[in-house]
Amino acid sequence: MLAKVRSFGKRVGEDAAYLAAQAYRQHMRALAECSPLEIWYSRVDVHGMLARELTPPRDATHVKLTPEHEALAKSTIDAYRQTLQPYIRTVLDRYRPIEFFEHPVGVGSVGLLTIVVHLEARAGEELYLQIKEAVASALEPYLGSSRYANHGQRVIAGQHLMQAATDLFVGWTSASGRDFYVRQLRDGKASLDLERILAAQLIDFAQRCGAVLARAHARTGDPQAIAAYLGSSDAFEDGMARFARVYAKQVQRDYEEFCKDPRSGPQPHEGL
Repeated sequence: MLAKVRSFGKRVGEDAAYLAAQAYRQHMRALAECSPLEIWYSRVDVHGMLARELTPPRDATHVKLTPEHEALAKSTIDAYRQTLQPYIRTVLDRYRPIEFFEHPVGVGSVGLLTIVVHLEARAGEELYLQIKEAVASALEPYLGSSRYANHGQRVIAGQHLMQAATDLFVGWTSASGRDFYVRQLRDGKASLDLERILAAQLIDFAQRCGAVLARAHARTGDPQAIAAYLGSSDAFEDGMARFARVYAKQVQRDYEEFCKDPRSGPQPHEGL
């Protein structure tokens, strides 16, 4: 869809999907030859690709919390502190909460509570923590209940397994019958400028995404079994490219349906 939005043409989008799958398969085959420690310490180079800094959280649109949610946020911070290592607690204890506000969420978190806590040590020495509600995994009905009683802990455990470098302040908590995970909001991260990305950069980005996903799956699964399943031919990338084409068309149809006048009534939905 990004290739279409940027008017790159059909071929660029298809190449990006194909090469992302190819990078995943090839990187997985390479990781299958590595020891568990070599996989754990492996990295995917993104130097020169990510250039634009994110907006600091204090500049983001936010809404002051209701008294009820502010009380909930304060109680979660106290309980969250206990999930941190002692040396991290020492750092956290040098900060005090200044304000609490709700934070805009992405599509996957619609309907869930997300709170940002602004803390300061001294004037100008700021720390922002995001308290994000966690619910049961979408896979739970098929794979059974999580081994973790707290869904926030489940999310954090997954981050530790998959990410090359996990935030110092990640932790979890619960309050009022709801589970949460906590992480730092930093303005030192970077992202792609999708409004200016070039076709070659999009393809390069897709390939690196494929490699990063392979690394995450190799750390959490059985890389030898996955590599054997993917095989040495390009059947996997062919299949994923075909799926991407169909999925992109469905997204376009869904968007057009969304933009229609609601008074016209529902239209038939074409499945994948």
